[in-house]
Amino acid sequence: GQVVDARGQQGDLHGALDSVGGRGILKTSELGYDGKGQARVNTDAGLRAAWDDLGRVPCVLEGFVAFEREVSLGVARSPDGQVAFGPLVENVHRNGILRTSVYPAQVPGSTEVRARELARAVADAWNLEGLITLEFFVLPGGDLLVNEVAPRVHNSGHLTQDGGGISQFEAQVRAVLGLPLTDWAPLLPCAMVNVVGAAGPDGQPLTPDWAAIDALSGTRVHLYHKDWRAGRKLGHVNLVAPDPETLRERLASLEPLIP
Repeated sequence: GQVVDARGQQGDLHGALDSVGGRGILKTSELGYDGKGQARVNTDAGLRAAWDDLGRVPCVLEGFVAFEREVSLGVARSPDGQVAFGPLVENVHRNGILRTSVYPAQVPGSTEVRARELARAVADAWNLEGLITLEFFVLPGGDLLVNEVAPRVHNSGHLTQDGGGISQFEAQVRAVLGLPLTDWAPLLPCAMVNVVGAAGPDGQPLTPDWAAIDALSGTRVHLYHKDWRAGRKLGHVNLVAPDPETLRERLASLEPLIP
Protein backbone atom coordinates (compact mmCIF):
# COMPACT_ATOMS: atom_id res chain seq x y z
CA GLY A 1 0.00 0.00 0.00
CA GLN A 2 0.97 3.61 -0.35
CA VAL A 3 0.62 6.10 2.51
CA VAL A 4 -1.24 9.31 1.71
CA ASP A 5 0.19 12.45 3.30
CA ALA A 6 -2.11 13.84 6.02
CA ARG A 7 -0.65 17.31 6.47
CA GLY A 8 -2.77 19.08 3.89
CA GLN A 9 -0.31 18.33 1.09
CA GLN A 10 -1.74 16.21 -1.71
CA GLY A 11 1.60 15.30 -3.29
CA ASP A 12 1.26 11.65 -2.35
CA LEU A 13 -2.05 11.44 -4.19
CA HIS A 14 -0.50 12.15 -7.58
CA GLY A 15 0.10 8.87 -9.41
CA ALA A 16 -0.83 6.79 -6.38
CA LEU A 17 -3.73 5.03 -8.07
CA ASP A 18 -1.64 4.11 -11.13
CA SER A 19 1.02 2.64 -8.85
CA VAL A 20 -1.47 0.07 -7.50
CA GLY A 21 -3.01 -0.85 -10.85
CA GLY A 22 -5.70 1.78 -11.36
CA ARG A 23 -8.18 0.38 -8.83
CA GLY A 24 -7.81 0.33 -5.09
CA ILE A 25 -9.23 0.71 -1.62
CA LEU A 26 -8.27 3.74 0.46
CA LYS A 27 -8.13 2.82 4.15
CA THR A 28 -7.45 4.91 7.23
CA SER A 29 -4.24 3.83 8.95
CA GLU A 30 -6.04 3.64 12.31
CA LEU A 31 -9.51 2.83 13.64
CA GLY A 32 -10.85 1.25 10.46
CA TYR A 33 -12.92 -1.92 10.76
CA ASP A 34 -16.14 -3.58 9.52
CA GLY A 35 -16.26 -1.46 6.38
CA LYS A 36 -15.60 1.78 8.26
CA GLY A 37 -12.71 4.04 7.31
CA GLN A 38 -12.39 2.77 3.75
CA ALA A 39 -13.51 3.64 0.25
CA ARG A 40 -13.17 1.98 -3.15
CA VAL A 41 -11.57 4.27 -5.74
CA ASN A 42 -10.87 3.94 -9.47
CA THR A 43 -10.19 7.53 -10.57
CA ASP A 44 -7.83 10.25 -9.38
CA ALA A 45 -10.81 12.52 -8.69
CA GLY A 46 -12.44 9.74 -6.67
CA LEU A 47 -9.25 9.24 -4.70
CA ARG A 48 -9.08 12.92 -3.78
CA ALA A 49 -12.75 12.96 -2.81
CA ALA A 50 -12.36 9.81 -0.72
CA TRP A 51 -9.41 11.27 1.18
CA ASP A 52 -11.45 14.40 1.88
CA ASP A 53 -14.38 12.28 3.10
CA LEU A 54 -12.05 10.35 5.42
CA GLY A 55 -10.93 13.61 7.01
CA ARG A 56 -7.48 13.76 5.38
CA VAL A 57 -6.09 11.48 8.08
CA PRO A 58 -3.14 9.16 7.32
CA CYS A 59 -4.32 6.47 4.92
CA VAL A 60 -3.04 3.48 3.01
CA LEU A 61 -4.01 2.91 -0.62
CA GLU A 62 -4.21 -0.80 -1.37
CA GLY A 63 -4.42 -2.25 -4.85
CA PHE A 64 -7.64 -4.09 -5.69
CA VAL A 65 -7.10 -7.86 -5.62
CA ALA A 66 -9.18 -10.18 -7.81
CA PHE A 67 -9.33 -13.10 -5.39
CA GLU A 68 -11.41 -16.26 -5.61
CA ARG A 69 -12.32 -16.50 -1.93
CA GLU A 70 -11.18 -15.37 1.50
CA VAL A 71 -10.09 -17.71 4.26
CA SER A 72 -8.82 -17.17 7.78
CA LEU A 73 -6.72 -19.13 10.23
CA GLY A 74 -5.98 -18.63 13.91
CA VAL A 75 -2.56 -19.45 15.36
CA ALA A 76 -1.67 -19.63 19.04
CA ARG A 77 1.79 -19.66 20.57
CA SER A 78 2.83 -20.06 24.19
CA PRO A 79 5.77 -18.37 25.92
CA ASP A 80 7.84 -21.56 25.57
CA GLY A 81 7.23 -21.72 21.80
CA GLN A 82 4.40 -24.26 21.52
CA VAL A 83 2.32 -23.53 18.39
CA ALA A 84 -1.19 -24.71 17.51
CA PHE A 85 -3.69 -23.81 14.82
CA GLY A 86 -7.39 -23.23 14.48
CA PRO A 87 -9.56 -24.33 11.56
CA LEU A 88 -9.17 -22.90 8.07
CA VAL A 89 -12.46 -21.02 7.69
CA GLU A 90 -14.03 -19.61 4.52
CA ASN A 91 -15.49 -16.11 4.84
CA VAL A 92 -18.01 -14.06 2.90
CA HIS A 93 -18.46 -10.32 3.47
CA ARG A 94 -21.40 -8.03 2.82
CA ASN A 95 -20.96 -4.24 2.70
CA GLY A 96 -17.46 -4.63 4.09
CA ILE A 97 -18.67 -6.58 7.16
CA LEU A 98 -18.19 -10.28 7.71
CA ARG A 99 -21.49 -12.04 6.95
CA THR A 100 -20.76 -15.77 7.09
CA SER A 101 -17.91 -18.06 8.08
CA VAL A 102 -17.96 -21.74 7.14
CA TYR A 103 -15.87 -24.73 8.21
CA PRO A 104 -14.48 -26.62 6.43
CA ALA A 105 -13.37 -24.22 3.72
CA GLN A 106 -13.84 -25.49 0.18
CA VAL A 107 -10.17 -25.45 -0.76
CA PRO A 108 -7.53 -28.13 -1.41
CA GLY A 109 -5.60 -29.48 1.54
CA SER A 110 -2.46 -27.81 0.20
CA THR A 111 -4.07 -24.41 0.88
CA GLU A 112 -4.33 -25.16 4.58
CA VAL A 113 -0.75 -26.44 4.67
CA ARG A 114 0.48 -23.17 3.15
CA ALA A 115 -1.72 -21.07 5.46
CA ARG A 116 -0.22 -22.85 8.46
CA GLU A 117 3.29 -22.26 7.17
CA LEU A 118 2.65 -18.54 6.86
CA ALA A 119 0.89 -18.34 10.22
CA ARG A 120 3.71 -20.16 12.00
CA ALA A 121 6.28 -17.88 10.38
CA VAL A 122 4.43 -14.79 11.61
CA ALA A 123 3.92 -16.19 15.12
CA ASP A 124 7.59 -17.12 15.49
CA ALA A 125 8.91 -13.90 13.95
CA TRP A 126 6.76 -11.80 16.30
CA ASN A 127 7.60 -13.98 19.33
CA LEU A 128 3.86 -14.30 19.83
CA GLU A 129 2.41 -15.08 23.25
CA GLY A 130 -1.31 -15.62 22.76
CA LEU A 131 -3.47 -15.95 19.67
CA ILE A 132 -3.69 -14.02 16.41
CA THR A 133 -5.78 -14.56 13.28
CA LEU A 134 -4.58 -14.20 9.71
CA GLU A 135 -6.95 -13.47 6.83
CA PHE A 136 -5.89 -14.59 3.36
CA PHE A 137 -7.02 -13.95 -0.19
CA VAL A 138 -6.97 -17.18 -2.22
CA LEU A 139 -5.78 -16.10 -5.67
CA PRO A 140 -6.54 -17.82 -8.98
CA GLY A 141 -4.09 -20.70 -9.12
CA GLY A 142 -4.18 -21.23 -5.37
CA ASP A 143 -1.55 -18.81 -4.06
CA LEU A 144 -2.28 -17.10 -0.73
CA LEU A 145 -1.98 -13.38 -0.04
CA VAL A 146 -2.19 -12.16 3.57
CA ASN A 147 -4.91 -9.51 3.68
CA GLU A 148 -5.04 -8.77 7.39
CA VAL A 149 -3.55 -9.85 10.69
CA ALA A 150 -5.89 -9.46 13.66
CA PRO A 151 -3.92 -9.53 16.96
CA ARG A 152 -6.66 -11.42 18.84
CA VAL A 153 -9.38 -14.01 18.65
CA HIS A 154 -11.45 -13.19 15.58
CA ASN A 155 -15.07 -12.97 14.47
CA SER A 156 -14.50 -15.76 11.93
CA GLY A 157 -13.39 -18.08 14.73
CA HIS A 158 -16.60 -17.76 16.76
CA LEU A 159 -17.94 -20.93 15.13
CA THR A 160 -15.49 -22.88 17.28
CA GLN A 161 -17.76 -22.17 20.25
CA ASP A 162 -20.27 -24.81 19.16
CA GLY A 163 -18.53 -27.18 16.74
CA GLY A 164 -17.12 -29.49 19.40
CA GLY A 165 -13.59 -29.48 20.73
CA ILE A 166 -12.04 -26.44 22.37
CA SER A 167 -12.89 -22.91 21.24
CA GLN A 168 -10.55 -20.16 20.08
CA PHE A 169 -11.11 -18.50 23.46
CA GLU A 170 -9.82 -21.52 25.38
CA ALA A 171 -6.88 -21.71 22.97
CA GLN A 172 -6.06 -18.08 23.75
CA VAL A 173 -6.11 -18.72 27.51
CA ARG A 174 -4.05 -21.89 27.17
CA ALA A 175 -1.43 -20.08 25.09
CA VAL A 176 -1.08 -17.14 27.47
CA LEU A 177 -0.84 -19.36 30.56
CA GLY A 178 1.58 -21.80 28.97
CA LEU A 179 -0.82 -24.73 29.27
CA PRO A 180 -0.59 -27.62 26.78
CA LEU A 181 -1.72 -26.47 23.32
CA THR A 182 -3.60 -28.48 20.74
CA ASP A 183 -5.18 -27.60 17.40
CA TRP A 184 -8.76 -26.46 17.85
CA ALA A 185 -10.59 -27.36 14.65
CA PRO A 186 -14.27 -28.20 15.29
CA LEU A 187 -15.26 -31.83 15.41
CA LEU A 188 -18.27 -31.22 13.13
CA PRO A 189 -18.93 -29.00 10.10
CA CYS A 190 -20.16 -25.63 11.33
CA ALA A 191 -20.89 -22.10 10.24
CA MET A 192 -21.54 -18.67 11.69
CA VAL A 193 -23.83 -15.89 10.47
CA ASN A 194 -23.34 -12.42 11.93
CA VAL A 195 -26.33 -10.46 13.18
CA VAL A 196 -25.69 -6.90 12.02
CA GLY A 197 -27.94 -3.89 12.59
CA ALA A 198 -30.10 -3.57 9.47
CA ALA A 199 -32.89 -1.15 8.59
CA GLY A 200 -35.84 -1.27 6.23
CA PRO A 201 -36.75 1.38 3.62
CA ASP A 202 -38.45 3.40 6.38
CA GLY A 203 -35.27 3.41 8.45
CA GLN A 204 -36.76 1.20 11.14
CA PRO A 205 -34.68 -1.69 12.52
CA LEU A 206 -35.20 -5.10 10.96
CA THR A 207 -35.36 -8.00 13.39
CA PRO A 208 -34.23 -11.57 12.74
CA ASP A 209 -36.90 -14.25 12.86
CA TRP A 210 -35.77 -15.61 16.20
CA ALA A 211 -38.51 -18.22 16.48
CA ALA A 212 -37.65 -19.72 13.10
CA ILE A 213 -33.93 -19.60 13.94
CA ASP A 214 -34.51 -21.47 17.19
CA ALA A 215 -36.62 -24.04 15.35
CA LEU A 216 -33.88 -24.76 12.82
CA SER A 217 -31.82 -27.79 13.80
CA GLY A 218 -28.24 -27.11 14.86
CA THR A 219 -28.48 -23.40 15.68
CA ARG A 220 -27.25 -21.53 18.73
CA VAL A 221 -27.73 -17.80 19.22
CA HIS A 222 -25.06 -15.54 20.76
CA LEU A 223 -26.16 -11.94 21.45
CA TYR A 224 -23.88 -9.11 22.62
CA HIS A 225 -26.58 -7.02 24.40
CA LYS A 226 -25.60 -3.89 22.48
CA ASP A 227 -27.98 -1.11 21.49
CA TRP A 228 -29.13 -1.34 17.87
CA ARG A 229 -27.21 0.74 15.35
CA ALA A 230 -27.13 0.34 11.59
CA GLY A 231 -24.03 -1.63 10.59
CA ARG A 232 -23.18 -2.63 14.16
CA LYS A 233 -22.48 -6.26 15.03
CA LEU A 234 -25.16 -7.26 17.51
CA GLY A 235 -24.45 -10.97 17.77
CA HIS A 236 -24.04 -14.12 15.74
CA VAL A 237 -25.78 -17.42 15.14
CA ASN A 238 -23.70 -20.59 15.03
CA LEU A 239 -24.88 -23.58 13.05
CA VAL A 240 -23.67 -27.19 13.35
CA ALA A 241 -24.44 -30.18 11.10
CA PRO A 242 -23.29 -33.79 10.80
CA ASP A 243 -21.78 -33.34 7.31
CA PRO A 244 -20.87 -30.51 4.89
CA GLU A 245 -23.87 -31.09 2.61
CA THR A 246 -26.35 -30.85 5.47
CA LEU A 247 -24.53 -27.76 6.71
CA ARG A 248 -24.97 -26.05 3.33
CA GLU A 249 -28.67 -26.93 3.31
CA ARG A 250 -29.21 -25.61 6.83
CA LEU A 251 -27.19 -22.47 6.10
CA ALA A 252 -29.37 -21.77 3.06
CA SER A 253 -32.39 -21.94 5.39
CA LEU A 254 -30.77 -19.82 8.10
CA GLU A 255 -29.47 -16.87 6.08
CA PRO A 256 -32.87 -15.50 4.94
CA LEU A 257 -33.96 -15.38 8.60
CA ILE A 258 -31.26 -12.80 9.43
CA PRO A 259 -31.58 -9.40 7.63
